[in-house]
Amino acid sequence: MAMAEEFPYRVFIVRCWREQGRETAVWRFVLENPITREQMALTDLADVKQAINRQLQKIAAAPAERRKKKT
Repeated sequence: MAMAEEFPYRVFIVRCWREQGRETAVWRFVLENPITREQMALTDLADVKQAINRQLQKIAAAPAERRKKKT
């Protein structure tokens, strides 16, 4: 993926809002990559952190995979 080499940073948009249930309010989240427009709906802040971490790990792994293919 050329994008990983072109940009030394990443941008994620996190939208969050509270929805009132019958007994309690719950937080809802949408994590979006503004370049690819990929969105993930999440219901827990810890899941938002894990999703961002997975995306960054994929990006970090991409250069290593390209090096393996060249050899």
